[in-house]
Amino acid sequence: MHAVTSGHRISAPLYVAANLALGLGLGMAGPSLTMLKRQVGVGTGAIGVVFTAQGLGYLVASQVIARGYDRGWGHRLQGTSLLVAASAFAVVPSVDSVQALGVVFVVAGLAIGTVDVGSNAQTMWAKQDRAGGWLAALHLGFGVGALTSPLVSRWSESSAGDTTIAFRLPAVIAVLVAVALLSTRGPAPQHALEPEEAVAGSGPGRPPSDRPPGLLWFVAFILCYVGGEVGFTSWVNTYGREIGQSAGSAAALNSVFWATFTLGRLANISVARSATRFRPLLVASSLAAVATLPLLTLNATLAWPSVALLGLVTGPQFPLNMALVGRHVTLSGRRMGWFMGAAGLGSLTWPWLIGNLLDRYGPRALPVAIGLLFVGATLVAAIGARKIGRPDPER
Repeated sequence: MHAVTSGHRISAPLYVAANLALGLGLGMAGPSLTMLKRQVGVGTGAIGVVFTAQGLGYLVASQVIARGYDRGWGHRLQGTSLLVAASAFAVVPSVDSVQALGVVFVVAGLAIGTVDVGSNAQTMWAKQDRAGGWLAALHLGFGVGALTSPLVSRWSESSAGDTTIAFRLPAVIAVLVAVALLSTRGPAPQHALEPEEAVAGSGPGRPPSDRPPGLLWFVAFILCYVGGEVGFTSWVNTYGREIGQSAGSAAALNSVFWATFTLGRLANISVARSATRFRPLLVASSLAAVATLPLLTLNATLAWPSVALLGLVTGPQFPLNMALVGRHVTLSGRRMGWFMGAAGLGSLTWPWLIGNLLDRYGPRALPVAIGLLFVGATLVAAIGARKIGRPDPER
């Protein structure tokens, strides 16, 4: 691969800033659920629509709208989508019905999915052989935003009594990043197939394959991983309150997860820079499943170290997966859309399902569901690692 040109030095930091805004906005729904329930007058089961709606928008965007990156729309598409996300965040505190709230979160999901695909794909295109560390930094930005979200939500509740500060702060940050993106030019898109892939995947009467062996197993990994991460962060506040913690302690439990999650992503920067094999990913995913076991006791004291470990080993997994897969195959906007589509589908289904399980079976349903999802993630990643082959030394 060729070295990145100096004209795109500013791009990757802007993508990190965009992900910080997304992390703050996306992370806000979980700790703000109590305020949102009060705002629209519904119960725990019904308010889960915000996660389903957001996941639906994200899924559609990643499969349809985000294809514009392969057509060279770049920063125009990403900046405009950030403005749409900012508008959706800003509207949330004014909504007074659960149906309207669902529509707003669909719009937010559409914008977030588009920005997320663009940040990941364009980081790969701009940084090329140095993308691993930047991908880790990109997702660290998301982690920092998500870490801050419970604190901002608590501040919003204590000072304003509603979600005004909680959702309008990420809106302001998103607008600032959007303006910067719209005033710069993004990297040129990469083709879906490198020449050597086209040759290897083709033959007489056989078109080149756009699905290298093992790739879809890592798409499945993202589906399970997002279920573990988003499912847990969406309902950990509820879990904390149902095992007897105060509102402040439950919010702090959420913050502990995001703090160690961020530490995990920070540590991952050096790992993602040089890793070529999938063992670190498999170890992290396995440990995440193990970390849920103490939560089955419903013991408030054991919850703290368990959540801390879960955050630490969950944080590196998404960017490490993308960096490792990117060393084996070219990640075009279309292929990146598959990964983000899996993330959107996971956001669409798992939080809603886990919320209903919590309603029916109580707080123990959360660690059971999360543990099983990480077991599934480990298994599909192990299969994918065997199929995808060794990295190309020229990449």
